[in-house]
Amino acid sequence: MSTLTRADVDRVRLGSLLIAGPADPGRTVLSIVEHFLAMQAQDAPGVAWSLALRKGGTQAHTAEALATRDIVRTWPMRGTLHLIPSRDAKWMLDLMGGKALAGAARRRQMLGISDDVAYRAVDILAARVAEAEGPVARKDCLMALADAGIALENQHGYHLLWLASQLGQLAGGPPQGKEQTFVSLDTWAPIHRAPSREEALALVAAAYVRGHGPITERDLMRWTGLGLHECRVGLTTAEDILSVDTETGPAWVTGFALEAPAIAPTRLLPGFDEFMLGYAADGRAIDPAHHRAVVPGNNGVFKPTVVDCGRVVALWSRKLMAKTVRVEVAALASLDGGARARIGDAAEKYAAYVERPLEMKWIE
Repeated sequence: MSTLTRADVDRVRLGSLLIAGPADPGRTVLSIVEHFLAMQAQDAPGVAWSLALRKGGTQAHTAEALATRDIVRTWPMRGTLHLIPSRDAKWMLDLMGGKALAGAARRRQMLGISDDVAYRAVDILAARVAEAEGPVARKDCLMALADAGIALENQHGYHLLWLASQLGQLAGGPPQGKEQTFVSLDTWAPIHRAPSREEALALVAAAYVRGHGPITERDLMRWTGLGLHECRVGLTTAEDILSVDTETGPAWVTGFALEAPAIAPTRLLPGFDEFMLGYAADGRAIDPAHHRAVVPGNNGVFKPTVVDCGRVVALWSRKLMAKTVRVEVAALASLDGGARARIGDAAEKYAAYVERPLEMKWIE
């Protein structure tokens, strides 16, 4: 196999990311989440749109599909919320959550929460969600803590919910409108995989290659928070991945992604799509001069991006009006008529997703 150029890498990654072709209605929410193993989910509406981009359907259809018990929302790695398969939550937390837990004691000290109070809160939260017949709203979880005399000033409530989730007692359930919910991981998903550590490393490595390849050992380290030795063990024992040469060195990929077409559909991506957050800054398909516009504070908060011909070319935002949805697009560089037409078509797909007529606005 010849050496992959930078353009080849961008093309193949679109295949790995499941956005090299049109949305596939044969995919399910679960199959997409299983493909990635973990999808960035800080922004719940954003990850729902990420799913719809890959499987089609409306906002209502996607919300209904996300209500399944097969998927939960939790912090499996890097202290960041992800959608993950329920049956994989516990071993993922065990494998990649250690560093976050190790730093939690210092965080509690800063917040003024004693260990006794913290672990009593975990027990209270675990009991509250276990006794419920369905998902428990965040406010009701916090009320259970307040009723037990646990103070919730500052960020105490967030930390205690995070801690209970990090310990595998809770996980995020389907939202109730804009309200976050929590479920008991054991009762919500009674069947859990329990791979050995080496098997777990292989599963994580295979999933990252499958969903993002071509990638390197260093990319896997950044994504998982694991050490170099562990990443190498995972990559050398993972199934169905290939080693390839790129202009910047060796990388790992899957065979199906190598077959990605040369021309990909134009996409309006949410800010936290894996297209951007799945890679380090120098690995993203964006002109470095435009990176600050996408991440203005350089703080990990990404603006929604427009991808045309495999590269980020613009930013976009949407506003739900009384009867329409307004999509505003701000180009990062000059766009010709063809690009504008393709972006307009992509905006129509978003309007169909929210089931409203499109009102298009270009920000010059």
